[in-house]
Amino acid sequence: MLLSLETIPRLHSILATILTWLLLVGFVIIPGAFRTDADGEMARDLAAEVVFMVVGFSSMGVGIAGAVLLAVRWRRNHVWLINKIYLPLVQSGLAGMVAAVVAIYRLQG
Repeated sequence: MLLSLETIPRLHSILATILTWLLLVGFVIIPGAFRTDADGEMARDLAAEVVFMVVGFSSMGVGIAGAVLLAVRWRRNHVWLINKIYLPLVQSGLAGMVAAVVAIYRLQG
């Protein structure tokens, strides 16, 4: 498997990194779409929330779809999958969970 790492195109490794970052962007943007005003009430700027939601969910969708395609393509090379797909996705998921928890506590004061 280590020798077969040489056969994986560099473009696929770059795409895996970009797709992981896109997923992280979605994880961080979506909880931040819900804002509060000075009184602690939910802000009523629906247009901004919709834009943030569309950007967040579309970046998450592209990141997930691309990561799944790369994982299926290189499913026999476990070393590459762990280093380029699984581990970065777990880290992005943890960062997204932290962002969601912070957003929830911020909204509730």
